[in-house]
Amino acid sequence: MARFAELRLAYTAETFITGAPYNSQDYWELTIRGLVVRLRPVSDAAQAGPTADGYNFLVSPGKDFPTVSDWLARLQATANSLKDALLAVHTQLGYAGLVGEVQTSYNQAGGNSAERCQSYVRIKNTRHGADLNFSAATFHTTYWSDAWKFSSYTITNIDPPTITIEQVKCLCFGGVTGSLHPTITGGVPPYAPIWNDGITQLERTNLPAGEYELLVQDNDAAGIIFENTEWGALTTNFTGETRMRVTLGQNTRVQVLIAATGTDVTLTATGGVGPYTYLWPDGSTLASRSGLAAGLYSVKITDALGCETTIEVRVQVSQLFFSRNPITLPLDAGDVYRANPAIKPNLSFICQVWLQDEAGEFALVGGELEQPAAQGRTTFQVQELLDPYLSAHVPAVGLAAFERASALFRRFYLQYAERYGDSPATGDITTLQEHTVLLGGLDFYEARTRTWFNSYQVGALAPFLTWQPNPRLVTLEQPEFLYALVPRELDNVQLRVLVHFDDGHFEERTVFTATDWKRHEVYCVPVGAQALGLQDEATRRLTKWTVWLSTEPDGDDPVTLTEFRDYLVDRRPPEHPRRYMLYQNSLGGMNTLAITGELQYEVEVSGEEAQLGLAADYDPLQGDVAVLDRELRPMLKFDTGLLPAADRLHLQEMLLSRRILFLHGGRWMPVVCKPKTVQLLVDGKARGVLELEFYLPRQRQFTPLLPVTAVGVLPTRVSDDYSPQLP
Repeated sequence: MARFAELRLAYTAETFITGAPYNSQDYWELTIRGLVVRLRPVSDAAQAGPTADGYNFLVSPGKDFPTVSDWLARLQATANSLKDALLAVHTQLGYAGLVGEVQTSYNQAGGNSAERCQSYVRIKNTRHGADLNFSAATFHTTYWSDAWKFSSYTITNIDPPTITIEQVKCLCFGGVTGSLHPTITGGVPPYAPIWNDGITQLERTNLPAGEYELLVQDNDAAGIIFENTEWGALTTNFTGETRMRVTLGQNTRVQVLIAATGTDVTLTATGGVGPYTYLWPDGSTLASRSGLAAGLYSVKITDALGCETTIEVRVQVSQLFFSRNPITLPLDAGDVYRANPAIKPNLSFICQVWLQDEAGEFALVGGELEQPAAQGRTTFQVQELLDPYLSAHVPAVGLAAFERASALFRRFYLQYAERYGDSPATGDITTLQEHTVLLGGLDFYEARTRTWFNSYQVGALAPFLTWQPNPRLVTLEQPEFLYALVPRELDNVQLRVLVHFDDGHFEERTVFTATDWKRHEVYCVPVGAQALGLQDEATRRLTKWTVWLSTEPDGDDPVTLTEFRDYLVDRRPPEHPRRYMLYQNSLGGMNTLAITGELQYEVEVSGEEAQLGLAADYDPLQGDVAVLDRELRPMLKFDTGLLPAADRLHLQEMLLSRRILFLHGGRWMPVVCKPKTVQLLVDGKARGVLELEFYLPRQRQFTPLLPVTAVGVLPTRVSDDYSPQLP
C-alpha cells in the first residue's frame, strides 16, 4: 500500500474575544494516515502555499471561546493536544527515534482587547525531493459565517515492500512438518523481518499448523520534520513496512466411524489421504468384522501418507432401553488425561443421537450435544430426545393376526467424540452399536435395580410385556392382547394355543405365524377367544386356553420362546352389561379391563354468555341472554364389579396410564382418568369394587354414535329400541 501525507487548506471564522467577530482566521490541516493536525499561517505572505524548504505555521487554540480568560485558561491544554498529535503522527508513520524534545509554551501579547497566544511550527521534508514537497495552493478568505471549504495537497512517496509467502502444509494432522518460505520485493533493502512469535529468521521450517504474521521493515529514511524554536524538533520517518498474515494448513485428521451391531463391526475411515489400511490385534486387516467376541479391541488405521490413528472398538450385546427411564452415555478421557490435563486443553465431549425413521433410515435428532469434562468425565442423558418419537400402539377392533407395533419402539445409536485444543477440534468419532428404545418405563426402585433386564427378561423364556396376574378370568367376547419381544432374530415365530374343554379333552393348535422377526421388535398378539377362533362346540364347552410363542429352526422340534399365559372362561351372568377398556401399561403393551358394575354417564356444562340490551322492538324469541359458547365435558363413572385383590392392585397401572380407550359401538373412544383418590385395598376383604371416573373428549356439537357401515353400503334402518348414545 502507498504511504502518503495530505495537506489541506481550510478556513472559517473564529471569535477570540467577546464582542465583534475577529477577521477570518485561515489555517492548514495536515492529514497524515488519517491523523489531522490543524495549523495556522504566520503571515499573509505565507498564504500563497508551502515551499520546498518548508512552511511556517502559527498554532492557535480552537474557536468559540466566550471570553478571553476562558481562552487563556484552555491554551495550555490546546498546546498539549498539538504536542500529543505530533507524537501520534510520529508513531503512525514509522519507527525512527525522536529527534529533540517537544515542549509546550505560549506567548501572551498582553492587553484585554488584543490578547494573542501563538506558537510556530516549521514543516519540511527530508528526502525524495518533489515526491514529498507540498504543492502550491490558492489561499481563501471569508467571513466567519461562511461554510467550511477545503483545498487539498497530497504527497505520495515510494511503495513499501511486497511480501509473498509459499507454504508447505503439515503432512499429518497435528504434526510439525509445515514450512513457510517468504519472498520480499520493493521498498528499500536491506529488510528487517520479524514474525509474530518473535523469530527474526525469514525462512520457517518444522512448524505446526496455525496463524503466522510476518512484519517487514525496509531501509527508507524519507520523512517529515516538525520544527519549533520553542519546542525543539520532532522528526517522523516514512520507514517502509508491510505485514502479512498467513494460515499454515495441514491435511485433515484421519477419523474413523465405528458402526457395531451385535458382534459385527464396520470401520469407515475419512480424512487424511486414502486409501487406508487397518490392523486389528489378531493381525486382521479387514475394515468389517463379524462374529467378534465381546470385549475391547485396539485398531490402528493408516492413510496413504503414513498418518496413523489408533481407535478402540467395544463389542457388546445390543441393549433394550425404556424411554421413560434414564438412557445414559458415560464418557471418560482416562487416567492419562487426569495425570496431565494439558495434553487435551479445553476438553469437552460431544454426543449425537441417531434415530431410525419409518423408512429404516437413521437421522440425527436434537442436534449435537456438548458437555464439559469434569475431571475428564461426563455423562449424557438422552431419553428426553427419544421419548417424543414413540407412541402407543392401538390394535384395531377385531384384530386377528400378528401385528408389528412399529410406533412402540425405535432403533437408535449414539455417536460421541472428544473435542479439545486451543482452537477446539473434534477427535475420532465412535458410534455405539445399534440399540432399541421402547415406550414405557420401570418404577423408582426397579429402574435402579434393573431386575427386569438382568434376570426376568434374560431367562430361558421371554416374558410378555405385561404385569397382569396370570391366569386371567375373561369372557368369550372379551378383547385381549399380548405384546411380545424376543432378544434375537428369528426366521419364523408361531403362536401356539392349548385349548381345554369341559369334557377333559384338550388340543394344541398353531394359530398365527410371523416371519423375519427382528431382534427387540415388538409384535401385538391378539389372544382373545374370538381372535383365536375359539368357541363352544355342539357337545362340549370351552373352559380355558393357554398361549405362548415358539419357533421351528430348520425343521427341528419347536422351541418355546416365551412364558405361558392362561385364560379362564368367565361364564358368570353379569349384573350389568359388560364393558371393556384398553389401557397402555408401563412396559408399552395394552391391557384389558372388563367392567361388570354399574355405569353412569354425566356431562359438565360450561360456556360464556352475554346480557342482551333490550330495545323497544326486541324479539322475545331471542330471550335476554346471548349464548357465546357452550361446551360439554362428558364423564363416565362406574364401579368395576368384584375383583380379586391382585387385580385391584394391578389397576394402579391404569391410573398412571397416558393412553386409555373405551370400547363402545364397535370403536375405541379415548378417555382420561380423573385425578382422585381411589381405594385399592382394604385388609380382610379378598374381593372388592373400585369406583373410577373418566373424562371423554370435550364436545361443542352433538352427533350420535352412528353404526359402522362399509364404504358404499347404505346404512340400514335403525331399530326403534336402538340407543347409540352413552350409556
